[in-house]
Amino acid sequence: QPRFTVAAAAAPRGHARPATGSHRVSDPLRPVIAAIVERIDELRPRLLEAGVEGESLRTIPTEAFDELAATGAFGISVPERFGGLAANTREAHAVARAIGRSNGSAAWVHGILDSGAWVVSLMDPKAQDDVWGANGGVR
Repeated sequence: QPRFTVAAAAAPRGHARPATGSHRVSDPLRPVIAAIVERIDELRPRLLEAGVEGESLRTIPTEAFDELAATGAFGISVPERFGGLAANTREAHAVARAIGRSNGSAAWVHGILDSGAWVVSLMDPKAQDDVWGANGGVR
């Protein structure tokens, strides 16, 4: 029998999401998510440059990764109790699209890291503590 069900995904333990009902594509993003998108857009010239540099290095340059991390993009799907934003799918996609407008490789890495955070957010609180620690902390 599967250990994970659709019902479990709909109401994960320890993962608070705002109870705002259904979201339409036209609904505005929460201000905190919109601010992350804006900061990413401001980094666009640097991320474009890093994309060219990353092609030859075959990695995202550390400085560009750190600048992207400073926007808060990597904590969007982490539960709020660990300092994250518990973003919904539409919000996560808005952040990924903002990164992808500048640097497809960085958007791909963000997608991998964000989806991993989302999966952990569906796990038992003890597993979440093991990943994000008792002190919280999202890079």
